[in-house]
Amino acid sequence: MSAMFARLAGVLRARNLVIAVLVFALVLGVRTLAEHVRALVVWGDVLEEVAAIDNVPESDSSLRMTWSFEYLDTTSTVTASVDPGQLERARAIDTSRVFGTRLWLRAGYVSDLVRVQSDSRFIGKLAEQFAAIRRDLELDDDEYLELMARAVQAIPYGEIDHEILLPIEVIAEGRGVCSEKSILLAALMLHEGYDTCVWVFETQGHAAVGVRSDGARYWNSDYAFIETTRYAFVGQASAEYLARGPIAKPPEMIRVGGSTPYTAGHEVAYIVGKLGDAGIVSAVSRDYPRHAQTARNYHQPRFARRAEEYYGASDLSRYIMANTHDRARVYRELIGYTVWLPPE
Repeated sequence: MSAMFARLAGVLRARNLVIAVLVFALVLGVRTLAEHVRALVVWGDVLEEVAAIDNVPESDSSLRMTWSFEYLDTTSTVTASVDPGQLERARAIDTSRVFGTRLWLRAGYVSDLVRVQSDSRFIGKLAEQFAAIRRDLELDDDEYLELMARAVQAIPYGEIDHEILLPIEVIAEGRGVCSEKSILLAALMLHEGYDTCVWVFETQGHAAVGVRSDGARYWNSDYAFIETTRYAFVGQASAEYLARGPIAKPPEMIRVGGSTPYTAGHEVAYIVGKLGDAGIVSAVSRDYPRHAQTARNYHQPRFARRAEEYYGASDLSRYIMANTHDRARVYRELIGYTVWLPPE
């Protein structure tokens, strides 16, 4: 009899434990849901503040912000008009939630902000500047995207803060970190109709932009990677953002809209492939120039040949990276170019 009561007591204790766990999970879930609902309400207010920047009347004392960059064989210059009243309103907005959250909240914040900014008067006027350059240079859709990416890449890197600068602030300050410049470029791209996404790298603390592409696709997606903090081809990602494994989490892809693709991705893939081959040769042969100078036996001719291969690969790498402003020319000149690779 005592054994039966002991078993019954055990069952009751287990049942009470299960009930307690379920109640705790329910309370936690309700609390989390309430926090998310509250966050969405607050974010809705922030978006209204961002959209309300356009309601500030323009004054006669607008700031003229100008910067230049190389694209194709031309130095292009963009001049943006920054209204002091609109700039002051932008600076008063708390943007810390944009990249300060995670998962679906962050995806919603980023995509919402890009869409609102793409419809803003400031981005519209800035896009008019780029459209004028496009007409002068007679650029196609791929080149036009490269032009805008190049312009944003040319903006100096800024200071990291818990809040991010809105596009009007980036232009006024003449600087921006990865997240800020990515929002700026994504807003321009969406305004001009490109199928756009934003990449968020939680592990590396980085952000970049993406465009639907026919090649040079990133992370098995349909989108090419666009770096905004340094000069690079559309579709060229640094090795640190190609890492896979337990240390580096996969990036989060946040699609924001648009329909126009990038159709020169296959050319970028070819260029990046040659650049990778040259990097392998440089790494394998980097000691041969020294060996070629010190060798005094039958090894010297072989060392000299490997040294020439090192110099050739290094020159090729420098040429490619010095001409990221002219993807089409680099591709034409690399067609048929063979890079010596060491045997496997």
